[in-house]
Amino acid sequence: MWGLTSLASFDSYVGAIECHKRALIGADKDDTSSYQALAQLHEQIGEVAEAAAYHRRCIDISQRAGKPVQTYSKNAIELARYEMLKGWWPKGPLPATIYPEMLPDGPQPISSFGGNMMLAKEYLEMISTSNCAEVKEAEDLLRVWKKFVVE
Repeated sequence: MWGLTSLASFDSYVGAIECHKRALIGADKDDTSSYQALAQLHEQIGEVAEAAAYHRRCIDISQRAGKPVQTYSKNAIELARYEMLKGWWPKGPLPATIYPEMLPDGPQPISSFGGNMMLAKEYLEMISTSNCAEVKEAEDLLRVWKKFVVE
């Protein structure tokens, strides 16, 4: 399910998560490295909601510190993807990818979706107009968003 081969592998991820959480206790308030690591670890064990929370924290810290969008664009892409998945897949645990069968039959009013679809759009537009490495991915996701969401 998570690409893990054994319970021991799962336990090593959980151990790494606990280690990074402890590292946050004395960390610099503008340092996002432990939050980045926590987001990736939670993604690897399929805990997408927890990963999204850490991606959001990285974005908040970076924006508060006035860092350029390139420093948090990967986090913004992942958070936008999470919000879109949450909006289109209200049936239980979220998969890691948007699959065609998850998409609505056609354009739907934004009020019919779960998730924060406007936040997803905001982040995707911000990245697609930047010079980040993730521009193409943001444009692709934004195109899907615009195809299925009516504001």
